Amino acid sequence: MRGHIFAAIVGICLTSAAAQAQKLQERYDAAEKAFAAGEYDKAATLFAEVQGRLAKSQRGSTVEADLRRRIAETDIALGRQERAIAVLAPVVSIYAKAPGQPFLMETYSLLGRAHEKLGEMQRATENYQAALRLNTDPARKTVLSIPLARRLVDAMIEDFKPMEDKKRSGELLGELQSLRGRIELNAGNHAEALDWFKKAAKSAGGVGMRVSLSDVAIRSDLAVASHLTGDDDKAFYYIAMTGLGRMGGKGPQFPDGRALKLPDCSPAFGIGPEDLVVLDIALGEDGRVISAAPIYSTKPGKIEAEFVKAARAWRWSAEEIEKTEPFWRFSIRIATRCTFNTDRRWIGAGFLRELIKEANAKKPLQDIYSRVGTDALRAELARREAADGPDAMSLVPVLATLAEEDEDGVYIERARQIMEANGISSRAQAILGVLVARSLMQRGGEALQMQPDAGWPADIVDWFRVEQGLQLEKRKRSDRAIPLYTAVFERGNAKTDTLAQFAALRLASIAFERKAQERASGYLAATGLRPDQCALVDASPIPASTGASSSDYPHEALNWGFEGYMVSNYDIGTDGKTKSPRIVFAYPPFVFEETMDRIISRWRFKPIYREGEQIGCTGARQTFRFRIPGKS
Repeated sequence: MRGHIFAAIVGICLTSAAAQAQKLQERYDAAEKAFAAGEYDKAATLFAEVQGRLAKSQRGSTVEADLRRRIAETDIALGRQERAIAVLAPVVSIYAKAPGQPFLMETYSLLGRAHEKLGEMQRATENYQAALRLNTDPARKTVLSIPLARRLVDAMIEDFKPMEDKKRSGELLGELQSLRGRIELNAGNHAEALDWFKKAAKSAGGVGMRVSLSDVAIRSDLAVASHLTGDDDKAFYYIAMTGLGRMGGKGPQFPDGRALKLPDCSPAFGIGPEDLVVLDIALGEDGRVISAAPIYSTKPGKIEAEFVKAARAWRWSAEEIEKTEPFWRFSIRIATRCTFNTDRRWIGAGFLRELIKEANAKKPLQDIYSRVGTDALRAELARREAADGPDAMSLVPVLATLAEEDEDGVYIERARQIMEANGISSRAQAILGVLVARSLMQRGGEALQMQPDAGWPADIVDWFRVEQGLQLEKRKRSDRAIPLYTAVFERGNAKTDTLAQFAALRLASIAFERKAQERASGYLAATGLRPDQCALVDASPIPASTGASSSDYPHEALNWGFEGYMVSNYDIGTDGKTKSPRIVFAYPPFVFEETMDRIISRWRFKPIYREGEQIGCTGARQTFRFRIPGKS
């Protein structure tokens, strides 16, 4: 139908030759065909090409408005919501000047959908209401998405007309009833929401072994409502009947914890540590989040946009996505909370930046490191290898960044080979030497006997000593770490020299652990830092007793066959005990939270000295994968 409408307008309005008009029509038809086949990038390109070749007299006309509307639909399908909104901005005014224009209602609906997918619920509601006011065909109300107002959804349910396809008709009615349930869920009426979700499941064909995307959404809603009404047994049942938490090799592996950025707990955004947002996300073929729809929020209409914004920056491994059945990446239900992020800088970061600068990197370290995890870094490495070759200096920034968490030392050794083959300064050679030594010390106790090279600059020798001291502390050999830290502390000024400052903080914590309060206080005073500033310089908390075993696996999850992925925030007291564990990312929602809290609550770390404070480290983070014991 769209093709015929466009053809009629082209036939009347275009001032170019008939052959040109026919050519444009063919392009438009090709765009429609690509859209119907799900080839959205191709469709967007073709629609834009037709728009760009319109006559000047058609600029700002309904012809261009029609094309903009179709381009916006492709953008929404591709997860480019902001762009869709910008493309649609002039369309409303164009259609408003054309009395009886049938597509103005559809434009408002598209704007509502784009704002909704950004978590901007107030703007979404305004556009949905505008669409409803223009509606003259009750049957078309079913095309509206989530208006978040009872009277809007009630009107759609009341006017719903069964279709010939009974299966699809039942799914559509079930989706409307589920939307109605979400309104009650976000209003805090959890029991009423549960009733609506049960109606939705019945309309969609019941809770059985058949699972469509519609079934996954409705049963996931049932699980959320069941949990919020206190019936976790039922919640587990409904989660099991979606397949979530039981995807195994069929589903996408999650990004590592570093790549999962979440909103900060911030009064500026009205987001507190107890606030919760449940999201339904969909992944594109390249592993990026193309859609993040808020399902439930403790502060509906106020905080969802921040969580949606964070989710749309997540990236999965493209290699993992290629192995994943498309069905399993279109509806992934996740519970999220804000985090207390501490920007604790690695003591070697400055030296690493020096190395990267000398490597003539095309992209600076922060452009890669600050926003992605290990999977994305490996993908970036592969892209650079393909573009520049296996021995190019452009590989060094990625290799060096990967080396920070490389247990085998493969990446830093390769970086050294590339740089030495291309010729590097003696200072860069010293930095590489410490990175290689650090990797060796992380892997084996015998490497802790290593000595710094006699030709290294003094600051690089100090860096080597603090890295060696940290590894000794982790192996409960603080007695051997003390002289290393002392040498660094005595050489520099702890108020201006970061390495000396770092050494003083480690000496303060060791003295505190040994009940030498006066000495600990003296080291802390020498740094000139307030207790709350120490976390920006000091090492990550050093574990004394951490871990989990198969006996920790919750019996209910084991019985249902659930596996999961969790990210937890927690604080560490100055005595090394964990405090206030809280789950900030949970898949599937509500299954492993209590277990994770119990595990972290029993962990212990080396004492952290913060004079006059009870908390030694705020916002520590732990990623945990729950895999069924014995399952390959």
